[in-house]
Parts: sequence; structure tokens; C-alpha cells
Amino acid sequence: MDVPLLSDRDRWDRENIPRTKSLLVLPLGSDTVLYLDHRFQTLPSQLENDLLVSIAAAAIQNIVQPSARPIGIKSDRSEKSTTGKVPVVRSDFASESTAEIIGEHVELQSAKKLIQKVAASQVPVLVTGESGTGKELAARSVHDRSDRASGPFVSENCGAITETLLETELFGCVKGAYTGATEDRPGLFELAHGGTIFLDEIGDTSPGLQKKLLRVIQEGVIRRVGGQEQIKIDVRIVSATNRDLTVEVREGRFREDLFYRLNVINVHLPPLRDRGDDVILLAEHFLSDLNQVSGSEYTLNEGVREHLLRNEWPGNIRQLRNEMRRVHALAIEHLDATDFSAIGESSASNKPSNTSVDLEAVKSAGSMKAMVEELEKRWISEALETFDGHRGDVCQSLGIPKTTLYAKMKRYGISTENAD
Repeated sequence: MDVPLLSDRDRWDRENIPRTKSLLVLPLGSDTVLYLDHRFQTLPSQLENDLLVSIAAAAIQNIVQPSARPIGIKSDRSEKSTTGKVPVVRSDFASESTAEIIGEHVELQSAKKLIQKVAASQVPVLVTGESGTGKELAARSVHDRSDRASGPFVSENCGAITETLLETELFGCVKGAYTGATEDRPGLFELAHGGTIFLDEIGDTSPGLQKKLLRVIQEGVIRRVGGQEQIKIDVRIVSATNRDLTVEVREGRFREDLFYRLNVINVHLPPLRDRGDDVILLAEHFLSDLNQVSGSEYTLNEGVREHLLRNEWPGNIRQLRNEMRRVHALAIEHLDATDFSAIGESSASNKPSNTSVDLEAVKSAGSMKAMVEELEKRWISEALETFDGHRGDVCQSLGIPKTTLYAKMKRYGISTENAD
């Protein structure tokens, strides 16, 4: 990355900086940084997040053990072919590349066996389960065990951006297709040529986009936004949703023909609250990774184990991972049960509990209108925290459409920093 000097002020002008929604910069040495940005998402994807953690571990290892062989990371970006394939990042911290799914619960074992059986085929796979259950990891596992493993794995959260932006992301655009389209740009389907495309939250797509996705599956061609040329693609589609698509089909929100095309193989991932001791296995796995990065030797004592098993984990594995990171970062000598948050200990519901809202604070807002607004603000904020910023889950939990959620977040000044 070429970082302009502070004295070179022309290069820091707003018009000279690409428009981005979010960016992450990780220093890897005195003159090296890792830079990731996204034009639409406010948070990195799970793949980017895991990659950052692994690179951080590599950087720390190279600092602590300078004589050790640096952990290698290379990108094929400089060798981009004329087919427009997405750069594939490969690494020597190998276990992540096999997309290991951790757990011994019988339902999870069934899902893992099914993945092993169907990975070698080319049929579409639909991964179902609540938010945070590891659907992208399952999709990655399908890819890594297939004959497409050497090809690209491209993912997109269909519920994170507007329909117009999503169409451009998936299908690309031609120069002049819209204001700001200054050049031809391939979409994710083209970039996934020869590999796998993972469409997360497929249940959030609009009827118009569903029709275009159906055409891609049926004919194996795409057409860029604003263009006429039909471009042949060779991709395997793995999709995922936390919705019951049979209900969505019955109520007319999801195309029945597309559902049957996507749901050739259904891999269902159970929620963490139903997986018993898998909670401990996962917590130990996350703790081991964190210990390796930091050089610490924290363990899970009996009190911590009991606490982890008591919780409902409405955010599932994602929530457990983030909780382990938080507790590990704050730990001084050892991990204690009191260091952990009380996450849904008494309720199996995935909905945020209104009992946590400070009613006295709400009453102090004054008028009835002000109290209602204060309650809405607090409840939305709590739901965003509960579901780790995933707005599709927040909307489903609160029973409101996304347009209403966006409007209220803007009205109440609720930050989208932790939202997908």
C-alpha cells in the first residue's frame, strides 16, 4: 500500500480518496500495513475477520520470535487472469483453509457428514440456521472439499445493502451504467468463475433480484448492469438464510421456483443453545487461539464452564466468540465466571428482553411521545447488540421492516458501526 506523506496534501483531498463505507488497517511492521476496505459494508465479512486474526497472530509471532520463519501470505492479485477471477489469498496457517466445523452434537455431526457427501458434486447447497451458527463456515467447508477448492470462494451478504447496490455487486456494470460508473467492472459472479459463490441471507432478496438469480442458475449466464452482452459463468452456488423459506414461499415473499433450485441439498445447523457441551468445545477452541496469539495460558475453570452452559447464546457461535475475545482481553491472572456477561440465562427466546430496559430512565424522558421514542431507541440499540449488528435478525426480532429500522436508527442517531 502506498501511503501518501502528510506533507503531500493534494493526495489527501476527499476527491482523491476512494469512497468507502468502512476500512481496517493492521500494522505488520515498521513500514508495512494490511489495509482492507469495503464500499458498502460497515463491518468486515467473517472471512476478512478471521484472516485479520490469523495475520495478527503471524505478526506477533514474528515480533516475539524474529528468528522464526515468517508465516507466509501471498495474493494472486498481481497475477489476475483475463477471466477476471477474484484474487485468492493463501496462507501457511493451514487449519483455517479446511474450514473446520467444531462440535460433537449429533445434529451437527449429521450436517458435517452431509457436507462431506455432497462437496464433490456441483449441485447447489442451501445452509439454514439462526444467525451466528456458522453458515459461512459450512459454505466454506463445501468449497474446500470440492474440486473447486483451488478456485475462488466469493461471499456476499444479500441483506446488508440495497437492491440496486446488490445487483451491481453480483452482476457488475458497464461504463456509464449509472453516475459514478467510470469503467466496466465485473461482478461477484464473474469473479467466482471456476469456484464457489456464497450468497448469505438469500431470504432477504427482492422479487426482482430473485428472478435474475433464477436466470443465472438456469442458463449459466449473467449480464452486467447497463450492458447487453451475456457472459458465461461457471460457479457453484451455496446460499444461506436464517428464515424459513417454506413460509416465505407460502406467503409470496420468495419465489417457489428459485427455492427449489437453491434447496437441492439442505444443510441445517442447530442453534448453540441446543448443542450441549459443544459450547465448551468451542470456548476452548477460541481460548486456545487467543492464548496462542497473546502467549497467555488461560483455561476454563469449573465456574466458567457452568456459566457458559447456563447461557442461551441468542447470537450463537458469533456471540460466544466475541464474548471469549472480550473476557480474554480484560483478564488479568485468570478467567472468572463473573467476568462474563449474563447472556439470556433465563430465557430461550432470541428476542431482546424488555426487562433490561431501565423503565425509570424512560419515564424521565417526559411526555408520552418522548417516552415512546426513548423506549424505541433503547430497544433497537439492545437488539443491535444482541444480534451483533445483523439488521435482518433485528428486524425479524422486532417485527419491523428494514426501511422502518433504518429510518428509526437515523432519527435516533443510533450508530451503524456495529451493524452489518
